[in-house]
Amino acid sequence: CVNGACVGGNGCDPNAPEVCDGLDNNCNNVADENAQCPDATQMCVNGACVGGNNCPNPSPEVCDGLDNDCDGVVDESAPCPNNSVCVNGICSNCNGANLPEICDGVDNNCNGIVDENASCPNPGQMCVNGGCVP
Repeated sequence: CVNGACVGGNGCDPNAPEVCDGLDNNCNNVADENAQCPDATQMCVNGACVGGNNCPNPSPEVCDGLDNDCDGVVDESAPCPNNSVCVNGICSNCNGANLPEICDGVDNNCNGIVDENASCPNPGQMCVNGGCVP
């Protein structure tokens, strides 16, 4: 399927089930909606079944939009700096306020981008990974 139209293959089947492969299997312009994974404890994220009982490398949860600890829940209890919270894989102070962006590894102005155009206190410094460096 390309842009909702079937190309090549044996024709389009709009009733085809979605498969967790990052593709639009049923030609409705949405990839992997309601795609099921072979292990029912897993979920489909970016075209791959992740988490669940067959997780190869469980690790502590971090705020990155992935199920790092393989429990089928993304970013739960993921730590973030400066009392921010993890929202859609980004540490954010978004509680309705639109704060100026500062170099702290947090999306302070609630636009989904961390530290963009954040200034540093000393001339010649730049913001890298939430810290000001020369």
